[in-house]
Amino acid sequence: MMVWLNGEWKEEGAACLATDDGAFLRGEGVFETMLSRGGKVFELKKHWARLGEGCGRFGLGLMGEGEAETICEELLRRNSFTSSEERVRVRVTRSADHLLFTAANGGKRDGGLRLMVSPYRRNEHSALAGIKAISYAENSLALAEGRRAGADEVLFANSQGEWCEGAWSNIFAVEKGRVLTPPLSSGCLPGVTRELVIGLARAQGREVVEVPLAIERVGEADELFLTSSLLGIGAVQRFGEQILAAGEVTSALKEALAKYEKASLGC
Repeated sequence: MMVWLNGEWKEEGAACLATDDGAFLRGEGVFETMLSRGGKVFELKKHWARLGEGCGRFGLGLMGEGEAETICEELLRRNSFTSSEERVRVRVTRSADHLLFTAANGGKRDGGLRLMVSPYRRNEHSALAGIKAISYAENSLALAEGRRAGADEVLFANSQGEWCEGAWSNIFAVEKGRVLTPPLSSGCLPGVTRELVIGLARAQGREVVEVPLAIERVGEADELFLTSSLLGIGAVQRFGEQILAAGEVTSALKEALAKYEKASLGC
């Protein structure tokens, strides 16, 4: 597998970071994971803008979006990822602003998700709130515990006991036709797919409300679904012990997102 590291193409095993790299020592850095199909990256502009905001938080430099697009397309070509669904990941770390591009098989995107509440809380006042920091240990530990309990994803409440986000996703609920999601002030990541879904729902004439919601209230929703760049939209079929039926709103939004992706990527 070929990767791009600081201006050079290397075999994956030959791409090395220094032992004093800030990401290795202190988890200092940011990353983005993006969907690609047919050799093109979906919503690169929005991902790059968010990556730039994260770099700004850490005081890291970042190349322009146009140069990044060229590298992504060449990365996919060199790894023969030009006809299938893949993921492209970009990492910027604290060591002469190391910049790494990698690609891998995207894996099957599916719904029917099992969701449970994590016992751990998100700190919405954290310096890392709202950015994709490389320090993902908390997410990994919480998700591992959830998966041992039979869940596909875990839902974090914030310090106020209000719904926030999943370990790898944003969350939406549907109540009496209204589409609800945590506000950014909850500490959740400003997900690229989250933003798209809000726009698509409003384009369908649906009321969308970014609202704080007590974690205990989440299970009262008519529908629940998760969003992420690789998943797209995934319906939650089980929340804790509660079984949720597949919903009309979730299905309609999933169809709308698929059409938008196809139109954007031309495939």
